[in-house]
Amino acid sequence: MLLAAGTGWAQIAAATGMSTSSVYTLAVGTQKRIRRARFDQVMALRPNPSPKTSTGSLGTVRRVRALIAAGHSVTAIAATAVLDIGMVSDLAAGKLGSVRHETAAKISGAYDRLSSTQGTSVRSINRGRREGWPTPIEWAGDIDDPDVDPATWARNDSGRRAATELAEDAEFIIRTTGVGLDLVAERLGIQRNTLDKARERTAARHRNATEIMMPAGGAR
Repeated sequence: MLLAAGTGWAQIAAATGMSTSSVYTLAVGTQKRIRRARFDQVMALRPNPSPKTSTGSLGTVRRVRALIAAGHSVTAIAATAVLDIGMVSDLAAGKLGSVRHETAAKISGAYDRLSSTQGTSVRSINRGRREGWPTPIEWAGDIDDPDVDPATWARNDSGRRAATELAEDAEFIIRTTGVGLDLVAERLGIQRNTLDKARERTAARHRNATEIMMPAGGAR
């Protein structure tokens, strides 16, 4: 399992104090018995993928697109992630079905640093709106989960209530009754986390709607 996940022979040997030849004999089944201490050391290990091995690009693509939708340019994302601009452009365009673990980690790090700030690229904001890409604040679930679709979550055509409608109803209940958000969520028949996301998303839309547009010479 460790080897299949990309953990190298040398990594396993170093973590257990074994030689690489001993690791090999265990892996191929030549060695039939092992000391209990070694057994515990091996069983305690967890997969540690090599930076050069590949993984699906879904979460990485979503992070890049969310940052673009939030106004961060491809150039800024690439600089923060320390990646080639062409790589980030290809991710945004959905051209890559898989990426190296190190690339995914770099984009994830850039996302953590940039997702809480509003970018300054009007071109990126317009692209995000045109493509329908949600911003970081608009994500209603695990960004790496293929079953999570925040765009669907926000629309009435899925059979669920739109974020704006939920937020407005919640504000009305709070204003007229003074109850807390837990009770508001209960009255609306939704989870508290769903209500929090709806209010955050609506507030973000209101902020974007009232922003003063930058001059045409703004950052790309």
